[in-house]
Amino acid sequence: MGLTVRVGSVPALPQRTPATTLSLTRSPCPPGRQWPEVTLKALGERTWRAPEVGEKNAVAGTTKMGKQKKAKKYAAMKRMISLRDQRIKEADRAKPKEKKKDDSSAIKEREVPKYPSCLFFQYNTQLGPPYYILVDTNFINFSIKAKLDLVQSMMDCLYAKCIPCITDCVMAEIEKLGQKYRVALRIAKDPRFERLPCTHKGTYADDCLVQRVTQHKCYIVATVDRDLKRRIRKIPGVPIMYISNHRYNIERMPDDYGAPRF
Repeated sequence: MGLTVRVGSVPALPQRTPATTLSLTRSPCPPGRQWPEVTLKALGERTWRAPEVGEKNAVAGTTKMGKQKKAKKYAAMKRMISLRDQRIKEADRAKPKEKKKDDSSAIKEREVPKYPSCLFFQYNTQLGPPYYILVDTNFINFSIKAKLDLVQSMMDCLYAKCIPCITDCVMAEIEKLGQKYRVALRIAKDPRFERLPCTHKGTYADDCLVQRVTQHKCYIVATVDRDLKRRIRKIPGVPIMYISNHRYNIERMPDDYGAPRF
């Protein structure tokens, strides 16, 4: 038994109408101006010429937006032309600098940094007992943490008399640390420590120690700070004392008889 299917008549689809131009009633146009042309398409899309600022649209009757206002830049410097610019009068214009010709026969002078006479290559001949040791702030704190006596541990490392030296900058840094580091302040005020006055501005101890060691090569620097050690390594002939394995060790010094050997 077969099935029969009746197909009905399919309604015709609406045809697209071509774009038409609509003429609208307008108010009289002012002299020297032209109203925009309005074109209506079948899809309802309106296209027109962008009117000028302040010009009214014939269809909507609204004023078109102008250019977007830019935000004012505060504290902006005005551009200034060069004093050698061609727009400036010749009388007021700056004259170009004349290049001096280099004389090949002239003797050239240059400044060479002075090399200290106390150094024999990298060996510092000024270092000898009693040793003067510049102590940094963190060296005292880490010595307390490791339960080390500063003077006795220094003598055990070098097998000679050692005089710890405290600058005003280091003392000021310890005083700024407050009550938590009162033991370090009490150790720094020990009468066995020699106090060195500072004449520069500020209380930054690292710059003070580097400047003092650069001028005078008769000191050993005791510090645990990596940045300070990196700066002092660039200065020849200055040994560095640090803490390792709960005792003092020293680098760049051949006469460290009591230093541990690794």
